[in-house]
Order: sequence, then C-alpha cells, then structure tokens
Amino acid sequence: MKNILLLFFCLPFFATAQKKPTTPQEKAVDEKAQLVKNYFNKKDIDSLYTLLAPSFKKQVSKEVLKNGMVDQLGPYGIIVNFDFVNQKNGISKYKTLFSAGITLQTIIQLDEEGLINILAMQPYKDEDAPKRKILYNDNELKTAFDSAVDKAARSYMMDTATKGLSIGVYYNNQQYFYNYGEANKADDLKASTETVYEIGSITKTFAGNLLAKAVKQRLIQLNDPITKYLPDSVAANPALQKITIGQLANHSSGLPRLPFDIFLAPGLDPKDPYFHYDEKLLFNSLKQIKPIKEPGEQYEYSNYAFGILGTILSRVYKKPFTDLVKQNFIIPLQMIHTTAENKVLPGQAIGYNDMGEPTAYWNFTSMATAGSIKSNAADLLNYGIQSMKDMTDKKGNPTLLATTTWDSNPNIVTLAWHRNPADQQPAIYQHGGGTYGFRSQITICPAQKWVVVCLANQGVDPGASGVAAAIENFFNR
Repeated sequence: MKNILLLFFCLPFFATAQKKPTTPQEKAVDEKAQLVKNYFNKKDIDSLYTLLAPSFKKQVSKEVLKNGMVDQLGPYGIIVNFDFVNQKNGISKYKTLFSAGITLQTIIQLDEEGLINILAMQPYKDEDAPKRKILYNDNELKTAFDSAVDKAARSYMMDTATKGLSIGVYYNNQQYFYNYGEANKADDLKASTETVYEIGSITKTFAGNLLAKAVKQRLIQLNDPITKYLPDSVAANPALQKITIGQLANHSSGLPRLPFDIFLAPGLDPKDPYFHYDEKLLFNSLKQIKPIKEPGEQYEYSNYAFGILGTILSRVYKKPFTDLVKQNFIIPLQMIHTTAENKVLPGQAIGYNDMGEPTAYWNFTSMATAGSIKSNAADLLNYGIQSMKDMTDKKGNPTLLATTTWDSNPNIVTLAWHRNPADQQPAIYQHGGGTYGFRSQITICPAQKWVVVCLANQGVDPGASGVAAAIENFFNR
C-alpha cells in the first residue's frame, strides 16, 4: 500500500527552528495539511476522508484509515506541534509531535485536483544528521565475507544517532560474530556477542515453533476453532467460532493488529504499552470483538492474534509462555542470555530512538507471544540453526514448520515465519522485530544452510533488517 503508512513508534521530540511554507505549491499543500491535523485531533475520520483523492480511496477504505488514525495513533493524544520541514517534488514533510511525546513525520502530496493522493505517517528522519567519524567494531577484516559484513554494517552505523549492532552468521558449518558501536552510550559499554537486545516480533516465531511441536504431539490441530481452547464465556462470541488456530499463526484471522481497547484500558503506560494488558482484559476484549474481515479472507499482521495464540498454547500445555520458552528453547539450546520474562538481563543494551535518546524497556503479560523475548546474537543464532534443522525432514522436504499456510504475494506465511514466493528458490524464511528502542532480524535458508541474525539497539527501520539483507546478498553472488 503506497499511499499511507501508519506505524507504531514512540519517538521523542526535539526542538528545531520552524520553517513556513512560502511558495504557492507549498501553501496549497499546507492548507490541506492543517485540515489533516485538525480532523485528526477531532477524530473526524469522515471529514478527513473527504480530503482524499479517488486513487487513494481505491487503496485505503475509511475503515482502514480509521484503524490507522484512531486505533494505532489516536491513543497517543492530539497533535501539538505540526511543523513544516520542506517540500521536494511536490511532497511536503511535517514534523509531527503528539501530546504523548511521539514524534513522526507526516508526508502529504496533492493531485491535480488539489486532493490528497499521498498521506503517510512515518518515523521522523533528520536528513542533516551528522555522520560518525570513529566507529568501534571487532571485525578483523581478514576475509571477503568480513569485508561484506563490514560494508553492510557501516552503511547503517555511520549515522551518529545509531548506537550498537550485533551480527551472527552461520554458513559453511561455522558461526561468525561481529559487533559495532555501543550497547550503552552513557557508560561507553561496547556492543559484544553477549549484549542482550529486545527482539520484539521475532518472539512470534518461537510461538510458531511451539505450535508445530504441539501439532506433532497431537495436542492441537491447525484447523481447530480457537473457541475449543478458550473459556466458555469467551467462546460464546459467535464472531470467534470461524477463526482457526492456523489463521492465528499466519495473520489471516481477520483480527486487527492490536486489541481495540489496549490503549483505553486502565494502567496504560505509553512508554511500556503492553504490560497493563493482562489475561482478564484479553478475554474481555474477545467477548466483544467483531473481526474487521472474514477469517481466511485477507492477510492482516496481528499482534492480537499472537497474544491469543500464546494464551491458547499456555492453556494446552498448562504452563505460562515464559516456562514454555525456557523448557523448549533456553535449556536445550543453552540460550543462557535469553528470557521471555519481564526482567533485565545482565549485559542488556539500552534502547535508543532516532534522536539517539534512551527509551524504556517493554514488558508483557497476556500479549507476551507478540514480542516479549530478549536475547543476544549467539543465543539467537543457535535458535536459528535449530529452527533451520526443524524446517526439513531427513529427506530434505519441508516440515510443518516450513509449510506455507497462507500464500498471497507478498505475504507468504508458514507458522509465523514469512518466506519468499515459491517460484523464487531457494526457500528463505525470515522474521523481523521492533520495540521502541530496538530492531532485529533473523533469516534462514535451509537449502544453502545459512542463518543471519542482526540486532540493533535503535528503534528505527530499516535498521537490522537492512543490514541483514545486505549480508544475504553475499550468498546470492
């Protein structure tokens, strides 16, 4: 979807000298931009929708616009500063500060009729940010691969707002580790292979792996209705009875990205947005929810769905998700620097926003499966290697973990893992993750037997995913 991008980030504001639109074209866009701000603050989606060009409306329904403007961004308050930055090729950029302290950049372009054909809210980027002159790293640059990794890492790390980066790679039956920058800028603590990062949504792949094991153990089936595993008071909601376990795991359940009440429930801390949302609130939301789409109809990336999946897995195994992670991954793979618990591990990095300022850690209760795990490059690489082994049987055929359960290009999903289209070989499985102060990426190629892990303690895209993609190019030469 090219016209609108509404992302869930918390990026603190910093003051700059305010510019004003001066040219006729800038002023024309500004007139519409100020209406966007006003309608957003009033939550007047009907009026906002009238500003959009027909080409935009073909791609973005009023319901999708409401989901982005109200459900995702609305809970962070009103827009309190809306500062014009510049206009390039008819596209105006506004630095957008919300009352909760979030700073995004709003991008707006008009068509020939003066209607909005581009409206995007993205992480704010300071195009004039200074570049690093000195960059700590432990890359010995002895091989061509070392040099390829260094080039990928430096392309990301040269911005002075970036802080630390840890990389783990498995190929040729060997493990390689590289570290750049700082885990903690204030204490001048350098990034290392032991540095612990929040890995965010990579946690979902742990749930996918657990689900594959549960199916193999005949404890659960992918086509089971989710109501089979929920309390009777929740299962009574007829809107849930068509949703299957498999649809939770491949983002086709019809459920929205987040619970409709997660930012309205008592106890919300915008700096730690999931901790207050306990099982009682989760079940209460499920009693009332009406999916925005029919189950199995469309891909809709959903933290909500994975929170439910984790809750169901815990009920099936009669153990909390934290214990399931420990029993199935941490202990057998000796992942001693990994946890799904709400605690800070020794050597845990500080997370930073795009301005290089520290952010709060995230904690989880009922939504733990969506993003609770913290890990380091060594542990996560071991996890990736084991997952790679679990993706094929003795004959090299894909197992359930690597079998596509949703196929609608570009969204092709197995059990939590996303893969490339079937006509692109070899098969590559991947997942990224992000919290306010961290970005992560894990990519696996069973046929060529390589795994790439990238962890960064700055919550800005493309970050770790961009570094990983550049490294993967080495294998495709």
